[in-house]
Amino acid sequence: MTNDLANVRKGPGTHWPVIAVLQPGTTVNIGHCSSGWLYRWCRVNLGDRSGWINSLLLKRQGALFTQ
Repeated sequence: MTNDLANVRKGPGTHWPVIAVLQPGTTVNIGHCSSGWLYRWCRVNLGDRSGWINSLLLKRQGALFTQ
């Protein structure tokens, strides 16, 4: 679930184009996460599309998402 507005990107990093913007509280299915230079990025499934979200914008059961 997103805890703030979340840009869904085509790849794991801010240099990738934004393919969607999710509203706070949007539920997403997480595929896997990878560590980057400063942040972890998680691949998420959005129905028939998928993309990447910064893990700081995700939460699980009321807490920040960690893996």
